[in-house]
Amino acid sequence: MLVPVQLTSILKYRHAALRGAYSSPWLEEAAHRRLLKANEVVQREIGRDVTICVWDALRHFETQKDLYRRHLEDLRMQHPNFAEEALHRLASTVVRPPVFDPPPPHTTGGAVDVTLLVSERDDRLGRFDDFSEYGRADYFLRHNPKSKEELAAKVYRQILAEAMIEAGFVGIEEEWWHFEYGTTYWAEKTGRTCIYNEVQTAPASTFLAEQVQAFANPQIVNMRGVAQAFGSPDARQAALQGTSKGHYYARTRHPNERALAKQLAQVVGGQDAVFAPSGLSAAIGAVASGMPMNGELIVDRNIYYETNEALRALGKSNGWRITVFDLADPSEWNLELLRTADIVFCDHPRNWYLSAPALAEIRQVIRQGKGELIVDTSVQPVQSLLDKNLADVVVCSLSKYPSAGETLGGGIFGCEPRIVRAHNWLRRLGAAMAPEAADTIRRQSASLVDRIDRVTWKAERIANWLKCLPEIDVVNVADLHHVGAPSGGQISAVFYSPEFAACLEEVVSWNSHRDDFPLKLACTFGAHFTTIEHFGARTGAADLPRRANIHQIGPGWIRIGVGHESEDLILRALENSILTVRLLKDQLCRDQCLSSGNTQRDQSRGESSAQAGKTIYDGVRMFAE
Repeated sequence: MLVPVQLTSILKYRHAALRGAYSSPWLEEAAHRRLLKANEVVQREIGRDVTICVWDALRHFETQKDLYRRHLEDLRMQHPNFAEEALHRLASTVVRPPVFDPPPPHTTGGAVDVTLLVSERDDRLGRFDDFSEYGRADYFLRHNPKSKEELAAKVYRQILAEAMIEAGFVGIEEEWWHFEYGTTYWAEKTGRTCIYNEVQTAPASTFLAEQVQAFANPQIVNMRGVAQAFGSPDARQAALQGTSKGHYYARTRHPNERALAKQLAQVVGGQDAVFAPSGLSAAIGAVASGMPMNGELIVDRNIYYETNEALRALGKSNGWRITVFDLADPSEWNLELLRTADIVFCDHPRNWYLSAPALAEIRQVIRQGKGELIVDTSVQPVQSLLDKNLADVVVCSLSKYPSAGETLGGGIFGCEPRIVRAHNWLRRLGAAMAPEAADTIRRQSASLVDRIDRVTWKAERIANWLKCLPEIDVVNVADLHHVGAPSGGQISAVFYSPEFAACLEEVVSWNSHRDDFPLKLACTFGAHFTTIEHFGARTGAADLPRRANIHQIGPGWIRIGVGHESEDLILRALENSILTVRLLKDQLCRDQCLSSGNTQRDQSRGESSAQAGKTIYDGVRMFAE
């Protein structure tokens, strides 16, 4: 049985982002017991300030394949004239080939790579994966130490080896850090029966949630930053010249961003992806990299208002002819313009309205000409859009569902040549995604599909409840039939009274501090928590004329982004808040609570209004319970 290792670990292959590298170490239970025993022997010898530190333990089979592939690629570069068979033989002397019979020892849970953590340093004994002569376990049997550091390394290696052997492990001559228990090699050395002879994987809850992000990067990179260390001056020179894999600083594409590109491309479809600092910059980059000077651009009337303004400004400086009409209404289409346009750009589903343009019909007309269709969407429908050939390029904000609202980012998905053009355009602007943002999105995206599925179905049921309220005129939710896939938990609703919508927002603000109240004021969606936004809110008063002019949306609109709280908890909070507003309409002064947000309120009166609202909500909640 596999168990998590209860010792300090610095997982080197996880830090190097090898495919499938585990985020925590696992070993077979019997091997783990012996590792703990070895740690006790070490601390008995040299004190409790020193402890065994795990560099690698159970290794996923995908990690073994990636490790072998990388070593093989390095050998091809070092020996370009070697035959392929010779290269494989040479690679096998350092890295076990990824085969199932016999399996590589690390894939069985019976092998572990360890060092001693001395004064919080893990390199006192030597470097991990140092396949030079100095990295051999028998180095100090044939060489005298040349410095104080080598003398310390000799002593520490000897203590570590003796402790591991006393606990029941066996070592190998080629690597001072590698030890095995219960494996095929252990059985050969001890004359006992092999215990672990099958490939193992960690429990699914650990593996599936985080693993198998594949990208090739032979350089040593701090995954949370831009620092990069090179093994030699030649390696550094190759990176500077762009002739080797890996990154140089973060001026083009950091390894985190490439890891995210491969992961999300698998999740949402498309041959490749490139990322920008925000969804807005991704949308601009996708359009600008495909538009010729003096080209023809068609945009949907209901694209996001800041995207609209940015494209107009860019079009003015590049001589673009920009035409706007409702792409959800074929009666408005100018078929000749659609055929001759260089790019047609739309949202899918459209912001606030959550309706979907008729992409299949639009694409059919565009195919008669030379243009391409760029769709700005929630991330989940990307796969269906590209697979069904309903879009040439897909843009999405990664700030919402992919990052769960934790950071900013935007993605462009499509065929490889087109993504290269987008990447080159973003590179010229220096619009690189921050490595920390890429790593955050990569980690959150591991659960992306499951999260979007869950909030989509919750949103549909909550929308059905909202439709029954007498105060609400219209409720919008993305239609799965038109969108093509679960598209997330967005709901928009139009209240007959803008004052009722404004008051609802006040009630939410008064109660958002409660542990049992899931609604939070926000201006986005896709976070772990449930968000609510009033279109005419005071916080957005400056933007209201700009947004209303483009969207033709009035101050009675609200938008809800369903989070990961239970459906019952969200519905209870909404119901109690609506009841509270109904009571407030009769008991509070209209100029305090029911204003549309365009007047300045007296602070003290506002505070008493808030206190009254909290008291009423408490009464409503107690009555409901």
